[in-house]
Amino acid sequence: MHKLCDYYYVIICIDNSYNYEIISHNLYRSSNMLKRFVLQIEEELLAIQTYLSVSAEMIMTLEDFKALLTTQVFVHSLDYVTRNAAVLSSSIIKSHLVIS
Repeated sequence: MHKLCDYYYVIICIDNSYNYEIISHNLYRSSNMLKRFVLQIEEELLAIQTYLSVSAEMIMTLEDFKALLTTQVFVHSLDYVTRNAAVLSSSIIKSHLVIS
């Protein structure tokens, strides 16, 4: 029977342009590797969750915005919002969005 004795992992971050960056890696050899592996992965998960919880500015080009407006998700969301919008002071304000 094979006895577990070591592990190695790599955490890689990929940005929107598919650029890769190694964020973390770990090699460990010992008889208690399983417990150490679980603790190490939990620490990495916490660091990733912390990183992803930070708000980032959305950078959207005009082409990105045009593509968004034509998606079914956006159209259905806009329809839902307009049907369920709260009317303040008994007035309705119409807005128009023009993209040229």
